[in-house]
Amino acid sequence: MNSDPLLPAGLAYFAAMLYNPTNVTPEASPVTTTLEHEPSDDFCGLFGFDPEQGWAHLTSGGHAANDEAMWIARNLRRVPFALVEGSGAPDAVRLCNLPPREIVARLAQALEHEPPDRLRARINALHDHPALTGGRILVASGRHYSWDKCADLLGLVLEPVEMDASMRIDVPALCECLFAHFAAARPVVAVVATAGSSGEGSVDEIHRIAALRFECEERFGASFFLHVDAAFGGY
Repeated sequence: MNSDPLLPAGLAYFAAMLYNPTNVTPEASPVTTTLEHEPSDDFCGLFGFDPEQGWAHLTSGGHAANDEAMWIARNLRRVPFALVEGSGAPDAVRLCNLPPREIVARLAQALEHEPPDRLRARINALHDHPALTGGRILVASGRHYSWDKCADLLGLVLEPVEMDASMRIDVPALCECLFAHFAAARPVVAVVATAGSSGEGSVDEIHRIAALRFECEERFGASFFLHVDAAFGGY
């Protein structure tokens, strides 16, 4: 951000322009799709995921990475409602904050019996489901400005959480917010932790947020998508 790009980086950029870098299928982008798999596998190993099961994606930058993650998290909230469609009135209180891993398991089971295109159409049709109105993104008040744009683009509610003396998200305050939302059956799309904030370089206590998520699942049967915004030098 503050210096000229290295000459090897510039050369690599011009070389990549000779190929299609839109990694939709290996047939369309045979070079860059293969290259994308290399850091994807590195990331999976770095965070303890099985590279055969985990998945990663390279974006053009931090703004796009945050937008894509919240797009996935928002759409994930629709899945349980689509799966119970036609089987009577859904239990909105329980479904609006199901743990992500449970949603993914239900989705995988449904795909064994229903074509993906038809299921995707049913999920997309629930964009204005009343139980999902006002889905929240909880993030430290010292957030990067991209989060305000992200919430606006996706029609979500950005809820800043106060920070502690070390300029990190205040975990007790976050706990209070989450307990209140889950008790009132208000949808929480995601909690965002920051690893290297733009203003102070502070790193949120991600291990405590992960433990809090487990506590929410134990107490309420509710959970949230945990996204880490690696604002500077994330890798």
